[in-house]
Amino acid sequence: MFFKGNLHLSLNRLDLAVTDFRGAQELRADLRSYQGLVRAYLALSKCKDALFTAREAMKVMHQSAKTLKLVGDVHAISSTGREKAIKFYESAIRLEPGFLGAALALADLHVAEGRNKEAFLLLERYLRQWADDSLHVKLAQVFAATSLLSDALSHYQSVLRSVHFLLELKLRNSNPKL
Repeated sequence: MFFKGNLHLSLNRLDLAVTDFRGAQELRADLRSYQGLVRAYLALSKCKDALFTAREAMKVMHQSAKTLKLVGDVHAISSTGREKAIKFYESAIRLEPGFLGAALALADLHVAEGRNKEAFLLLERYLRQWADDSLHVKLAQVFAATSLLSDALSHYQSVLRSVHFLLELKLRNSNPKL
């Protein structure tokens, strides 16, 4: 049911996606079924249903940084809910300091609120601890949005070097004669 829900979601058949994700929850209420259901409700502009579902996930999965982020994602949809979203994202990060998804979402909110310096500091702190291409991409986007183009270019180049290295490694492993 979960896979059907994602398929219906990608085909913009949102009512069917809701039905599928609800069915998946009946079989096994796990994070993926809650996440899918929240995405479907948000796509249908049913924010109250999305928030109810995200909070339900939080009750079922105690002490889960991912459910805290899910509630934050719902709050982040409206400009009036951004401060609440920030609190949920920060709680998720405190609970699971290595949770990159919450850090990226928090950085997005900082940018949306015009707090670019906070976004830079957060992303750079994560980059020192976890060398992840998504951090470089997000930093490049923030730098580009604030017209710091040479810094943006530097982070995009870092991602390209990483991708080039991985492609080269894959090519060597698939053809040992190289």
